[in-house]
Amino acid sequence: MQMFVKLATLSVSLAAATAVGAAGLSSFADPKSVPSGKFTFISPVGEWKGDALKKDEKAAAFSRRVENEAEVKAVEIFATSLGVFELFVNGSLVSVEEDGNRSDFLRPGATDVWRRRHFLSYDVTRIWRREKGGKNDVSAFVARSWFSDAIGGRKDVKPAFAAKVKIVFGDGSSVVVETDASWNASFATPFERAGIYFGEVCDARADRDATTCAGNTPAEVNTNFTGAVTAMKGPGVSLRRDLALDPKEAFVYSEADVSGATSNAFGKVSSRKAHFRVGEAVRLARGERLVVDFAQNAAAIPEIVARGERGVVLSFRGGEMLNDGNGEKSRGNDGPAGSVYRANLRRIAADGALARYVFAGGDVERYTPSFTFFGYRYAEVSATGPVEIYSVRSIPVTSVAKSMERGTITTGNADVNRLVENARWGMYSNYLSIPTDCPQRDERRGWTCDTQVFAPTAFRFADVQCFLSKWMMDMRDAQLAGKGGLYPAVAPMMSWGAVMWGRLGWADAGVAVPWTVWRMTGDTRIVEENWASMSRYVDRIARTQHRTTDGFQWGDWVSYEQITPTGSWPADHQWDGRYLLPEAQKYFDYLGGCQWLMDARRMADMAKATGRGEEAVRCTRMADAAREYLKANFFEADGGLLKIFRHLQTPAVFALRLGLYDGAAKARAVEGLLKNIEDHGGCLQTGFLGTAMILDALTYDANRPDAAYSLLLQDKDPSWLFTVRQGATTMWERWNSYTREKGFGPVDMN
Repeated sequence: MQMFVKLATLSVSLAAATAVGAAGLSSFADPKSVPSGKFTFISPVGEWKGDALKKDEKAAAFSRRVENEAEVKAVEIFATSLGVFELFVNGSLVSVEEDGNRSDFLRPGATDVWRRRHFLSYDVTRIWRREKGGKNDVSAFVARSWFSDAIGGRKDVKPAFAAKVKIVFGDGSSVVVETDASWNASFATPFERAGIYFGEVCDARADRDATTCAGNTPAEVNTNFTGAVTAMKGPGVSLRRDLALDPKEAFVYSEADVSGATSNAFGKVSSRKAHFRVGEAVRLARGERLVVDFAQNAAAIPEIVARGERGVVLSFRGGEMLNDGNGEKSRGNDGPAGSVYRANLRRIAADGALARYVFAGGDVERYTPSFTFFGYRYAEVSATGPVEIYSVRSIPVTSVAKSMERGTITTGNADVNRLVENARWGMYSNYLSIPTDCPQRDERRGWTCDTQVFAPTAFRFADVQCFLSKWMMDMRDAQLAGKGGLYPAVAPMMSWGAVMWGRLGWADAGVAVPWTVWRMTGDTRIVEENWASMSRYVDRIARTQHRTTDGFQWGDWVSYEQITPTGSWPADHQWDGRYLLPEAQKYFDYLGGCQWLMDARRMADMAKATGRGEEAVRCTRMADAAREYLKANFFEADGGLLKIFRHLQTPAVFALRLGLYDGAAKARAVEGLLKNIEDHGGCLQTGFLGTAMILDALTYDANRPDAAYSLLLQDKDPSWLFTVRQGATTMWERWNSYTREKGFGPVDMN
């Protein structure tokens, strides 16, 4: 699902720009070296007709010629942007490589678009013309990705660039060249479209040198962003060439060559020809499509090497699946069997999540997108005229750098091994500047519950301490815009703004993630950084016992149990919150109370670890109060849960994990949970919250590891291995996003 691009090598027929590998990128810039004063953002002059949903906004170009006053000893550039930037010195791409992979793709990453931007620092001495009087061009392209595009949402703000060029002369004196109206700027760039959701359109017929594109028109100062500009924290986004995916199968078909089509079915791609293999060229005529299977779903970008006549447009569209059967609409297909399925991309299915490249013509050209990424296993390549394709590869994009990886596990069960790999690739794809929910559809946001339930697993695969510490900064920024210390369900804040403050399980990530990082590393720095923020949150939920006061929760999201988020309202008032069913209200209040208890206990743990004795006592008392609240309001006289909960798995799992059963009630609860699993064909019924805890509850609290293994090895719907048996190569949001028996699930969360 992800991709790779080196901007200055869009066409191999042109002189390749040299990337500044390991140029001295400092994720935590040395405060002593950073020039004082605020960063000044600049934009091209002229009216900005930005619209967050407009697909075809061009990227901007910026440039400044710097003449050396004396012989130069060292040069460092500190740069940021309102959007995503690519930086050049004398035409060479300034970037950082680690373990052979570029590690600062899509810089400066995703942050709260109202409150924070990161700057990065680069030592560019070795590509600077250092003699006295030497002239050097500093330039950049900036796209609106992650800021003023559909995901960023700042439609009122032009793409903007900010930099400080610190030049140290041989005698030790220095000068700082900053962005201002003396720079040139223009929207006349090769990038006709550049954004995260809708993708990228690059016209190679245009000049691809940022200095030339910037022209001679002075820039204007952009004062729209009033937040903080701080040194980058955490890992950047890596282009993992060491994980590059080659086609495992590929074929060409004619768009019109389908058979068996009816009013209820699209038919099949029946005439496959010119099977494409690595190392071989394939000719693609207008109207034909090359379908490629990379055999692994991933967040990625394509790297395409091809030849076409000047003006011919090559299009790349990815998808997680191929349409199946006979293309039956009843199975959720959106095209003929064998074509790439895209319906689950929602509003960007038709003209989003794509890359288009306009050939300069003449020689072989190489293209990889610079300002976007996609989520896909399969690719569909087409063109407006004849092209010869020499190579198509998929380059994973992730904030899990090779150096961060810690290992994996191999068992004697092939399906379990595939499940482990699915989790690992899910981490690659969703740990991408922020911990996202998915890398493919019109979402890709920092959903908080997804983050907190996966964090312990992530540490088994990689050292994600810095990554999650950066994300907690996004949580703190988001909390400042909230209600009385509550956390939102999505961080950082972007186009959706405030998404459901204080939701149980989601907002609690603000406490769960720092606690997990501390427990997994023994490092208390994340606790210190977030203590005040976490305290505001737990004090806020303590005032309401984390009860549902506005009628909405995601609860145990996508569970199979009787009380689900979508089944918590009468059909004629679903989702509006004013008519929450009484049993659902009680259930959500119980889950909220359990989260409150966990938060208070975690706060007490962290207080003790950081020497906050009084706070440890206070939080322990809060935990005692939470336990008393739960026992008094959600348990019967026999020590068991309320009868309306006893047919559900998740409430029992929470009670076991939190030690809420006393005496013989625990044995009865374990017996009831095991019977519930048996009654459901040996399958779990849990959603986001319960699934994260059920195996531990069975193993450690019920003392039934055999039952835990039975659940793990189950392959019926719903189960982990059921998704493996359906062909999953990453983790799905729903247990039944696709089944070989019935086809595709609903596209809203598929």
